[in-house]
Amino acid sequence: MTISVLQIVECALPDANPRAESLTAAEGALAALGVHSRLLGGNPTESDLKNTDVVHIHGWGYESAENAINMACAHRVPYIFSPHGGGMIENPVHSTGFFQRIRRRLRNKKFTRRAVAMTGINQIEVQGIRDERLHERIELLPYGWPIPADIHRQSTNERDLVVLDPFSPLLSGSTMLLKLLADLGAAADGWKITFAGGCADNSVQMLEAAVARKGMSDRVSFITRSNRQTRTEWSERATTLVSAWMNVIFPSSIMQAMAYGVPALCTDQVAMDGMGDAIRICRPDRASLREGLRALLSMSDAERMATSIRAREYAKKNLDWSVVAPRFADLYRSVI
Repeated sequence: MTISVLQIVECALPDANPRAESLTAAEGALAALGVHSRLLGGNPTESDLKNTDVVHIHGWGYESAENAINMACAHRVPYIFSPHGGGMIENPVHSTGFFQRIRRRLRNKKFTRRAVAMTGINQIEVQGIRDERLHERIELLPYGWPIPADIHRQSTNERDLVVLDPFSPLLSGSTMLLKLLADLGAAADGWKITFAGGCADNSVQMLEAAVARKGMSDRVSFITRSNRQTRTEWSERATTLVSAWMNVIFPSSIMQAMAYGVPALCTDQVAMDGMGDAIRICRPDRASLREGLRALLSMSDAERMATSIRAREYAKKNLDWSVVAPRFADLYRSVI
């Protein structure tokens, strides 16, 4: 029997939204398992829910997610909630008073308790949801990513450290990363740093000012408008990649790095389980991130090549949707 699943994301354009890019790549693998997956990036209507067996909410903190939950409940369609952090659990970023107030608003249990299940992207999120007592049924649900058959590596004389996450001084660790690169001194000499994830506000002005104060304007650049082509081009060019987030997020940049065989560094909040054999993972604090960054930048060409091969092999074995989709299909069938 084929079942129909409505996937709710903030934006359904794969070119603009990494979650949409991931879930679009999943459609063929899910269809082979009898799951018809439909992607929606706006507020669902009664027509959208017609003949829908399950609604799956991906991410949190955007208006259409709340509206999708209310519509699913009104039409008695079971929904699965995958917050991807979303301020739902304790983390180093949301420890101050300002962010605690935001987190209390986001962690409204009326949205979690009506779900048939909640999922965590890694064990840290699963345990966080459990500690917050947000739901009785919590599933570990790692996502997949489109794995390119061929990689057209761009040959340059530059040593390029690339950040593919959207940059934000408050949330993404961008400011801290710039401070750490300055702290490393000679260890970071010769590296060009490109923030290629884009931004949705005026954050770039704050970051450019910080770069100027540290005398790094000649080797740090920001790409304010980013899409799938941008991410692909910089993945093929990158020597190394860093994700400096200190809280659980949807780990698109790290999955992208592994799919393209780029040596990478992230905190344990971002990494999905099992990634430690293929990338560098550090604790979510400044000292650990500094030492991880130092180790990443000091790798020899031979070490980078070996790491690249391990990352690519991990991606093929663990991130390809043909491997990941059965967990999604089993979960969907278990809730109807």
